[in-house]
Amino acid sequence: MRRLLGYLAGVDSLPQDIAWVMVDRLYRDTASLMAGTVALMAFGIVGYVESGSRWYLALVAYITVVFAWRWRQRADYHRSAHSGTPREWALRSLITAWAAGAGWGAATAVILYEPRHAMTTCLIGMHAGLVSGGSVRPIAVGQNLLASGPLFLACAASGNVVLQVYSAMVLMHMVSGLTVSRALRLQTLDLLMQKRETSELVERLAAANQELAAVNRRLETLAGTDALTNLANRRAFDVTLAREWRWAQRQRTALSLLLVDVDHFKAFNDLYGHQAGDACLRDVAAAITSAVHRPGDVPARYGGEEFAVILPNTDLDGALGIAEDIRRRVAQRARPHTASVCSHVTVSVGVGFVVPDPDMSIEDLIGCTDAALYAAKHGGRNCVYAAPDITRKPVVAQRTL
Repeated sequence: MRRLLGYLAGVDSLPQDIAWVMVDRLYRDTASLMAGTVALMAFGIVGYVESGSRWYLALVAYITVVFAWRWRQRADYHRSAHSGTPREWALRSLITAWAAGAGWGAATAVILYEPRHAMTTCLIGMHAGLVSGGSVRPIAVGQNLLASGPLFLACAASGNVVLQVYSAMVLMHMVSGLTVSRALRLQTLDLLMQKRETSELVERLAAANQELAAVNRRLETLAGTDALTNLANRRAFDVTLAREWRWAQRQRTALSLLLVDVDHFKAFNDLYGHQAGDACLRDVAAAITSAVHRPGDVPARYGGEEFAVILPNTDLDGALGIAEDIRRRVAQRARPHTASVCSHVTVSVGVGFVVPDPDMSIEDLIGCTDAALYAAKHGGRNCVYAAPDITRKPVVAQRTL
């Protein structure tokens, strides 16, 4: 019984998504539902007016009930949001479609019992326009046989030579309807499968593009990251500083730069070895990172034992505060350095500040900051020096305690 119901539903062998599309088509075909109902009801009403036979009223009542049933079923389906299974909804559509086909078949009784040829001709004309071409084959086959089968039998048994000849045409009509139904189903399934494959291909392509974008972002990050300290490398520093310089120049906002140098680092390397030197650089990088809190601030490894910090929209006082915080944090880590005057690792910091003019360049900011760092290293180390306004020449660094 389950296999029979599955065959009648006509969607069990299909993938779930395709099955739902086929069922959607069944409940979306409002035009043919309305056209068939109106045509048959008009036939019944005209027949009753001309003959007064209650048989026509019974036909109209039957078609009205079937139409209301199918319309309610359609409304229920659209409210259901695909609850249940495709088989359940296909079987419901099959029952009402077959009931409608039976109404068409019952109307052929007019050929045997209605003496007026006008009504017979009217019915035959309406049947000639009825071809069940549904994409769910069991529904289309059943509707075709129920609607046209009785017409074929009635014409063949009418005793009228013309109608008997027409019965052969009805048979051809039924065969063509079945052929159209099969062809339509195959074409529909082929199109749906192609659409599904295309959709899957698009999804895979989108996923591949996302993965590629993630890999590219990762590669870009790696290309701009110093492997030892995980800070931005010199390449990323140059790109970022150029971008922030252009922004500050357009907006006339402040831009500050810090250059940080590890004091007596060559002596530290010679005394403790290169592995300890690498650990020292990582320690200093961690101290710098902990002192820089804003998302737009960019700490970087400038080269060797030198570090840099780009501080957009930061005035001189703000930059000096961050520089002093970095110096203090490095000193508080108290990494031993017996070759240093302080007996532990310290840093010297040069601070540059500018509101860029159109005739100024990045080299002006880097030059004054480097001069401030040079002054800090020759002014006792473990200190912060700030460069004066770089528009004033020559640049003479000033110590900030």
